[in-house]
Amino acid sequence: MLAKVPGGLIFALLIVFGLIAFLAVVSCFVWMIRTFVKADKKAKISSSITLFVILVAAASWIFNMGWLRLIMTLFLVPFIHAAVLIAVSIIASKYYDISNKLTIFNTLFLFSYAVVYVCIPDFDDVKGYCLFSLVRENDLIMSICYVIMELALCLHIIMLVLIVIEIVRCKRKSKLGSEISGNGGTNEKA
Repeated sequence: MLAKVPGGLIFALLIVFGLIAFLAVVSCFVWMIRTFVKADKKAKISSSITLFVILVAAASWIFNMGWLRLIMTLFLVPFIHAAVLIAVSIIASKYYDISNKLTIFNTLFLFSYAVVYVCIPDFDDVKGYCLFSLVRENDLIMSICYVIMELALCLHIIMLVLIVIEIVRCKRKSKLGSEISGNGGTNEKA
């Protein structure tokens, strides 16, 4: 089916999608830097850790490039995932002073992100490799890395859900607190 589509059109679409992904990630980084400048100490530490984790994942992505990562890159998975990671981390850092659990959840969220990208095995035309291409053609270690990656991915998704739930709770607490203080400290509605 794609044989009838001109090659120039496919190339142009790939460039457009890549440009959109690049702009999305750059805008998230700009948002992160703006938030970093305005943030308190805990939020600055969280932003620094987020940036470090993304750099580790990017290094792993570059040094372990194979067919799986190439296909995921064409579908913009790493770019969208990085944008979601930055957005969740920034939003969560705004509520650190309300919830200590949110700090733990966000730290585990960031840690699991790095583990997923470092441990995901990839394959070329002959054999597989993992861990920044340091481990090649060793099926046992690749299987262990694959299991670690799956567990980290499950933890990553669970932490995302818990972060969203905790942010909603924090918003309710802060909204309830502002309603109480707005009524002169009483619980009665005006």
